[in-house]
Amino acid sequence: MRFDTKIGIVVRADLAAWQQLNVTAFLSSAVAGGVPETIGEPYEDGSGNAYLPMFRQPVLVYVADLAGLRTVREKAVGREMDVAVYIEEMFKTGHDADNRAAVLAVDADELNLVGNRGPWAQERCGQGTEGPRPAPMSPAVEVESGLWTSLLRPQNPIRPTYAAPAGPRLAA
Repeated sequence: MRFDTKIGIVVRADLAAWQQLNVTAFLSSAVAGGVPETIGEPYEDGSGNAYLPMFRQPVLVYVADLAGLRTVREKAVGREMDVAVYIEEMFKTGHDADNRAAVLAVDADELNLVGNRGPWAQERCGQGTEGPRPAPMSPAVEVESGLWTSLLRPQNPIRPTYAAPAGPRLAA
């Protein structure tokens, strides 16, 4: 199935694994809260138990260095795309109001980014939703086409952090 958008999340490569997961979770919540059309329908199992809805489209997670993150943010803002940011100072805050104050205290070109995201539409970015085709279980695959190279300079490639294995799933 082809989607009109894919949710792209880019986190800084030098973060600890827990930090990358934390940043990814917070940036995903920005999509859910700020772009409601990305949410699908609620789930239900065969026994009638209801489950919360999830994104209706793929979420692609990449890593980049600080320069790469800044480039992605600058180009996305320049294209008037919806963007969320997570800065390093937010690891030291205790709640949402402090997070917003930390971002407000810094000029855009000085943000110490550890992650950013956006639902990037094909019609807004040319080949953006074609995206990377990472090898299964590959920890680092160069991104060579579409939005990703249009948003990043060649010296700052973003790389998928994880790709789900292909093939049948194990039974529970």
